Amino acid sequence: MSIKKNAIVHLILFIVAFFAVIGIAHQTTIEVQNKDDLRTISCGWPFKFVTNDQSWRDPPYPWTITCLSGEWGDIPTVWWQSFVIDVIAFYFSFVLLWKGYRLTRKEHR
Repeated sequence: MSIKKNAIVHLILFIVAFFAVIGIAHQTTIEVQNKDDLRTISCGWPFKFVTNDQSWRDPPYPWTITCLSGEWGDIPTVWWQSFVIDVIAFYFSFVLLWKGYRLTRKEHR
């Protein structure tokens, strides 16, 4: 594979990793049992990178909520270091999967 094609593949894998991390955080649902749980809603995988204080709410418990969806007053705190580590972890995982795919494809030729 040429250097240009290799760079494009790695760029695509990085973009997919970026959106995978955001998608996982967006799709994570959290069940809160009390007011204290609403103060520290956090999500992200493998490292939690978003925290949100929604203690101003008074929902019936147990309450299911997502970390990134909420009303306009819900301003999440993003821990950028953890976010970058998550993206890098996903990127390297995708690179390993891609390399494994390429190896198995070459063996079957």
